[in-house]
Parts: sequence; C-alpha cells; structure tokens
Amino acid sequence: MSFNVLAVKSVWQYYVSSNDILGLLGVFRRIVNESLRIGIANDASSLRKLSLLSYNQLAR
Repeated sequence: MSFNVLAVKSVWQYYVSSNDILGLLGVFRRIVNESLRIGIANDASSLRKLSLLSYNQLAR
C-alpha cells in the first residue's frame, strides 16, 4: 500500500501595510466577490466563461 504525502511549507514575516495597500486589498476583495456573484448567477463553470461574463461589469 502506498500513500501520497503533500508537503506544506509556511513562512511568517512581520509586515505593517500602508493605507494605500489596504485600499487596494479592499478593492481586490470586492472584485473577487463580485466575480463570484456573477459566476454563480450565470452558472459559469470555466474561467473563460466567467471572464467573458464579468469583464464589462468589472471594468466599471
């Protein structure tokens, strides 16, 4: 009997982000959430379909 084992490595680094970075992360979070909403509403099962459906909406 054989088992496949996946190795996981993590790195911890102290970092204090600026307000600009926090703002960009907030925009990114909203874009991801909106993309998921669009994908679920339109039953998008591939990245290509999601891209075609959401590009124009997210460009605004």
